[in-house]
Amino acid sequence: MVNRGRNAAPTDPLRQLIAGKMGVERELWHRVRPASHHFDSQWAPVERWAEHLRRLPAGMLAFLARHRHGRLLVSHRTAYIPGEIEIAGQTHTHICLCDIRQLDTPFAGIWVVAQLLDHLLGCDGEPDSPWLSDGGGTTPALRELGRRIQELYALGYGVDEESRQHPRQYFVRSLAWYVTDRRALNVADPAVERLLKTTLMDEHFWKEIPEAQR
Repeated sequence: MVNRGRNAAPTDPLRQLIAGKMGVERELWHRVRPASHHFDSQWAPVERWAEHLRRLPAGMLAFLARHRHGRLLVSHRTAYIPGEIEIAGQTHTHICLCDIRQLDTPFAGIWVVAQLLDHLLGCDGEPDSPWLSDGGGTTPALRELGRRIQELYALGYGVDEESRQHPRQYFVRSLAWYVTDRRALNVADPAVERLLKTTLMDEHFWKEIPEAQR
């Protein structure tokens, strides 16, 4: 289910995102035993995920909230599923699933949302088109960013083993590490830490993205 009006403040991009795009997978409570998590209400895990997302720039949250694609559902697994998918009788396009049991810490929720960003910033979510980390981009500035991500990936300095396996994982894991442990990212891969600091994690960067892209 996706909530569409729970105390949403139109001037707060995070509340816009919660109201328009976040929710709980309908079958979750039949799949996950209550003893495996500590949430005492069905909406509490959504609010916890949102608390983690508040670490992201307001411009990035506004982009996610206003884009026609993308849904964020608390689930029994963590995965980004591009394209159309039917879950519990509802059809969604480009869906981020985050395991309720991984919401005590922010990494999983940031990592999976970074995959949606990679897709939308690279090609507006179009099928069979390059994502940002593939070298794509919906604006000249984003295409330059995509080129730089590819260039840095080729140097082999990824923050962890997974990030060294593919440019997409390099980008999304670097972004998740930036948000959750920036110092560790800086030690392992200072070039990508600086790149994120001056682009996606910089509020001014988002102001340069045309309104049509937000």
